Amino acid sequence: MELGMNKNTPNLFIVGAQKSATTSLYNYLKEHPNIFFSSEKEPNYFTTFFDTFPHNGPYDKRYDKNVIGSAEEYYKLFSNYSGQKYIAESSVHYLYFNGLAYKLKEESPDAKIIISLRNPIERAYSAYTYYVSRGRESESFREAIQNENHRMLNNYEVGWYYIAQGLYYQKVKDYLEVFGRENVHIVLFDEIKDDLEGTLKNIYKFLEVDPVTINNTEKKYNVSGTPKNKITKVIASPLKAKSLAKKYLPTPMANKLKDYYFKILEKNLAKTELSVSDKEYLKSVYETDIKKLSVLIEKDLNHWLE
Repeated sequence: MELGMNKNTPNLFIVGAQKSATTSLYNYLKEHPNIFFSSEKEPNYFTTFFDTFPHNGPYDKRYDKNVIGSAEEYYKLFSNYSGQKYIAESSVHYLYFNGLAYKLKEESPDAKIIISLRNPIERAYSAYTYYVSRGRESESFREAIQNENHRMLNNYEVGWYYIAQGLYYQKVKDYLEVFGRENVHIVLFDEIKDDLEGTLKNIYKFLEVDPVTINNTEKKYNVSGTPKNKITKVIASPLKAKSLAKKYLPTPMANKLKDYYFKILEKNLAKTELSVSDKEYLKSVYETDIKKLSVLIEKDLNHWLE
């Protein structure tokens, strides 16, 4: 089965960036009656044309296992589509790979693209603490960013590239050029955080669908943080309760247990601050890219460098 030949080819993609409220957008937009999302939130299918498998970072085998590797598997995710205006999926690593925008255009020429961007300094540290909270990251933040090139050379999965994922300019430029500005909608993490209702209204306008009222906007998704104690470190391990539940329990029961599991985990995560020295270092890394991005997307991003 070839992509592009199926009537269920997606025509709406949330492409990233990771830790920029994409999961929240996915959960809000899937409530719209005219938007059908894949049964798997993050299939990452199109990364398989550019990424190298298997990956070699801690617990990367689990990541690899969840990537949809064939067109047949991919289309099964949309098998319950029933005529909505948009067939959608959300895979944050689609923003990272050079050339992926061209692949999406080839397979879905009329697709709409949503890109959510977060201050790359905050995004890098949030991604780091997220991996800490899930039992994957064991190094200090400074060690982790110093070792990023080593991780790339040893083919860790993209989520480990805390700095590289925040170099947005060229990736966003590709999407704007490939799909046209009229087909790409860019939102900022701060806009979602400060004015969710207005942000969603703008997205509905972009998609030319009627606005709807969203339920449960207070719920937080994929919360990051540092485990408060040893017990939290143990339950945060990807090899513990949630993986066992998925393996041995029926899906509805496993999903309920997973939600309960994350509620317990998130209550036991402490928010930590990025050190002044690490923040200043990241400012120096990102300053040029941020200034170019600001001009490109016509949004004032000076506050990202404060």
